[in-house]
This record gives sequence, C-alpha cells and structure tokens, in this order.
Amino acid sequence: MSRTNPELYKFMTHLFDCSCAFCADMRKELKLPIRKEVKMLKVEYKTKDELPEEHKKSLSENGSGSEYATYLIISHNDKIIRVASDAMEPEDAIFSRDLNWIKDAIENVYKIGQIDAHDSIASV
Repeated sequence: MSRTNPELYKFMTHLFDCSCAFCADMRKELKLPIRKEVKMLKVEYKTKDELPEEHKKSLSENGSGSEYATYLIISHNDKIIRVASDAMEPEDAIFSRDLNWIKDAIENVYKIGQIDAHDSIASV
C-alpha cells in the first residue's frame, strides 16, 4: 500500500491492528486478513555489531574483514532464514564463486512468497 495518501494509510493500519468488532467486521467484509496472519519477508543490511548473537558466533574468522563487512539478513515472519556478507577478496567477487548464493536466495524467497500468497488467498 502506498503512503502517498496518509489518511488512507493511517486508516488501513488501524483496520489491520484493531481488535474491536467494527474493524473485525470491516476486515471480513473487505476480505482482509488479520495482521497476525500476514506473512512477511524482510531484507536488512547490518554491521557485525548489529547481528543477533547467535549469528555473530557463526561468522568465519577471516581476520579483521568481518568487522568491515556488511551483512545481508533475510527473514520470514521474524525468523532469520539467511545471513550473508560482502566480506570477500576482490578476485572472488564473481557470481560463479562467492556470489552464487544470490541466485539461490532469490529463488527461495520467491518460492516462499508464492506459498504465502497461496495461503493468504486460501484463508480469505
């Protein structure tokens, strides 16, 4: 939903979050899912210090490189499904080597999106 209309955005946000009978009836009439049922993929960039502790422990020890790297975190419904970094030697930065995970990550999140879309349509 676009934020170009702030009043509509505010109303729809309220409609998704509110638990009163009126908003519940409106969601049902408009065939909208309850926000808790909305599934979401999220992609974030973080520094090493911003990573969750369990992921900091799993970083490879490649000298000081991990401190200067940026980490891509892909999560689905707040569960982390992929962490990748840009810490690599320049000569390794080709898609058939260190970057081959990108194709797999895009395909996997696309499949997750298809499943989520099918589930949300089936639940309406």
